[in-house]
Amino acid sequence: WFRPLKKGDGSIKAMGMLGVLLVLIFATTGLLVKLNYQQGEFFSALSNKEEDRFWAAVWVYAGIIIVAVPVLALKEYVLQRLGVAWREWMTDHMLQLYFLRRRAFFRLSVGGLDETPADADGKPSSESGGLDNPDQRIVADVESFTSA
Repeated sequence: WFRPLKKGDGSIKAMGMLGVLLVLIFATTGLLVKLNYQQGEFFSALSNKEEDRFWAAVWVYAGIIIVAVPVLALKEYVLQRLGVAWREWMTDHMLQLYFLRRRAFFRLSVGGLDETPADADGKPSSESGGLDNPDQRIVADVESFTSA
């Protein structure tokens, strides 16, 4: 039931985004380590009252931030795009299983579960085995599964 690299469903693009995301994660980790090291250099120069070393550390720190901000933003963008692609694929896959392949919708309709029982006040109740908006429930389940 799981075909991760099927042509035409966007999985090749998703795998490419995953590769780019991994590279960006390593890059941001390296930049944050360098930033942490540079903070140590910055405070060390301050405590030793070395003005030239201090300004050199400030300029390197600023350079690291100038590089790190776009890399971090790009990483978040790719992460969000990959999450949207995953959610789209999973929703489509689950709806296909429900309506087309396993035909669960039709089996439930024929079995009589599509009728919503009423509660004591005569209002429809979904607690007694009835299915209310199964497509929306599938989408909600997929969203909760794919969100962090």
